[in-house]
Amino acid sequence: MGVTTVINEPFEIKKLNFFCERERDDHGLRCWLLELIAAARSPAAVPVLAAQLESRDESRRGRAAAALERLGTREARTLLWRASANGT
Repeated sequence: MGVTTVINEPFEIKKLNFFCERERDDHGLRCWLLELIAAARSPAAVPVLAAQLESRDESRRGRAAAALERLGTREARTLLWRASANGT
């Protein structure tokens, strides 16, 4: 069973995001949770990834941008274009 099979539901993505936002002290865990969200390649992850594009943490912004690129939806491309235009 692949990651996309396990966490492709919006509720599961929201749960992972909750833990990602709650975990303030463990940078590695936050990045790993974000990678799990990205691995789902679900349109339900777009709001989570969009919020990460505005993070002060460069590694989280980069992971979010890479995930949105892989997702490739119109909304994802628009977010990436806006982030690029804003210099993030």
